[in-house]
Formats: sequence, structure tokens, C-alpha cells
Amino acid sequence: MDKIEIAKNRLSNFIKAMNSWEKECNKIEEEDIDETEQFRLQKQMLTDIFSEYCTERKRQNGRPNTISYGAEGSFEYDPEEERIINTNECENKVLITTKREKPMQEEFIYTLLWKGGNWLLDSKKRYSRWKNKWEVVSL
Repeated sequence: MDKIEIAKNRLSNFIKAMNSWEKECNKIEEEDIDETEQFRLQKQMLTDIFSEYCTERKRQNGRPNTISYGAEGSFEYDPEEERIINTNECENKVLITTKREKPMQEEFIYTLLWKGGNWLLDSKKRYSRWKNKWEVVSL
């Protein structure tokens, strides 16, 4: 398997992991436990995902420091809806563009860096049709 295919698989696995996390967060929200414990459980799962799939760097206003997730039917990460439409490789970096139609039409660019023998997600951008430009969003 070539480097691009490995990077694409890595992104696909991250999207699946985040989708599972969002589903689990909704289940935790329904449990009869206090909000502090809910947050702790949700953050621990998210931190584990980021440790496995993402570069280590400060993400002050984004995940895993903040907890935000979609409800059933409007998950931010949906492996059934988000599909890879383009890849671009340069040195130790791969840019992967994805597109989804539901719950609304969106395009994203994920940046993956080659570090420690693995492709790790470093950032995500969403195309704003309103502003006609790419904007950084939380992973």
C-alpha cells in the first residue's frame, strides 16, 4: 500500500472513531450521572482518539479541550456521508479533500503530517461558500 492510501485509510479510521465517539457521547448524556462525570467520560474517550490519530499541539479552542458533538442524524463525522474526493502530497504532508451532502453540503481539507512513522491529522478546514474561502475548524 502506498503512502497516499495509508493516509486515506488513517483519515477514514479517524472519521469512524469520531463518529463512534459522537454516538457514545449521546448515550452518556442519557445516563443518570452528573455533568462532571459525563464530561470526564466524553473527554477521556476523545483524548484517546486524539492521542492515536492526531499531532500533539495546542488546540486551545478546539477538541480535545472542548467537547462538542452532533445529535443523532446530524453527526459532524459520518463515515457513510463523508467521502474523499481529492488528495495532494508534498514531502511529509498530505492534504485530503472530502465532501458530504448531508446534513448539509460541505467540503473539508484535512492536513496529515508524517511523524514517527505514522500519518497524523494536524488540521481541518471547511469551505465557506458564504465567505468564498477555506476556514480553519476544529478537528
